[in-house]
Amino acid sequence: MDDLTPIRDVADRLGLPLSTLHYWERRGLLTPHRRSGRRYFDSEQVYRVALIKRWRETGRMSIEEIGTLLSREGSAADWQRTVHARIAELQDRIAELDAARAYLGGLLSCTHGHDLERCPDFRATVPLGDARRPSGTTTSRRRTGRASAASDAASAEASGTSKSASTAGRCEAYAATSPAISRSPTGR
Repeated sequence: MDDLTPIRDVADRLGLPLSTLHYWERRGLLTPHRRSGRRYFDSEQVYRVALIKRWRETGRMSIEEIGTLLSREGSAADWQRTVHARIAELQDRIAELDAARAYLGGLLSCTHGHDLERCPDFRATVPLGDARRPSGTTTSRRRTGRASAASDAASAEASGTSKSASTAGRCEAYAATSPAISRSPTGR
């Protein structure tokens, strides 16, 4: 029989809490050997623990996905479908994070500083629709995006509160990088 490693040693070597290994066992991902009521892992189980850890950390896979992949009950196509789905979800998340980074970078260039809620470029990205008009009023055209920002800038210029020429483009960088604020189906 292969050399057995106590569960505590496996947890320490792989940087996992002991409770994680117990949880994975309860979920059916691991089957340690038992001797005198203590848990031990053979080398195959240690590699399995390392693989589960890697899938959790780098693949961001759920316990259910890992269980499916380890069960070997499905076909190779099932395994590939699970991995492809996880890759697609990671690509979506990367796109969300890139947009967030661009948005925050744009905030740094806004000339309104800490008074960002008054920034006309920010306001142009907020889809208020009819909510910003008093009830009973109508408009022939809905202002959105850059057209709204340009209109806001023209209004500010007419009132004598326009930005100086040297700072006029700085909020535009923000407006160009920030998507319209909307609620996604997932609530993020």
